[in-house]
Amino acid sequence: MLLILWLPATQCVSVYNNIAYNNKNGGSGFAVYSFPGVKKNFGVINNDFYNNSHGIGVWSTTVQNIVLRNNICSKNGNQIAADAPGILTVDHNLLDGHSDIYGVDFVIGDPEFVNAAGADFHLMAGSPAIDNGSLIGAPTVDFDGHSRPQGAGYDIGAFVYISQSPCFIATAAYGTPLHEDINALN
Repeated sequence: MLLILWLPATQCVSVYNNIAYNNKNGGSGFAVYSFPGVKKNFGVINNDFYNNSHGIGVWSTTVQNIVLRNNICSKNGNQIAADAPGILTVDHNLLDGHSDIYGVDFVIGDPEFVNAAGADFHLMAGSPAIDNGSLIGAPTVDFDGHSRPQGAGYDIGAFVYISQSPCFIATAAYGTPLHEDINALN
């Protein structure tokens, strides 16, 4: 998926819970290009941009109030780039690789996807994206429809981390006690 906004006079656009990957031949995960008319009030929140020429690119000086928040930008040629970075609000993004723009409250490191090569961008336990996002403007559900937040805080990226509760599986032969207080099938 390649998300590009190249429209005249675009306003009030929210881009969230998207995955854009493997757009290496000049493609960006998300891009805004110059075109006649003002573009304003964009929210690019809780997305995954992986292995693109650019993760997020804003190539316009006619934009106003663009928020880049809670995104994972990993292994792109440039994670976040813009012609006029002062027009952006950039915070709580996870960056894995070179970035022209970092913003505030960012995390640097491998997002620890389950299997990025196989296009599985769910988070593994221990991912630095877990609980490091912002609640401001975050969608109420993730890509899979799971509610946000799931843990102590909001996760960065398109997927929330769902912890797997350990399962207790007890087996016993007929009549053999599993424990002195439990008898199976007696």
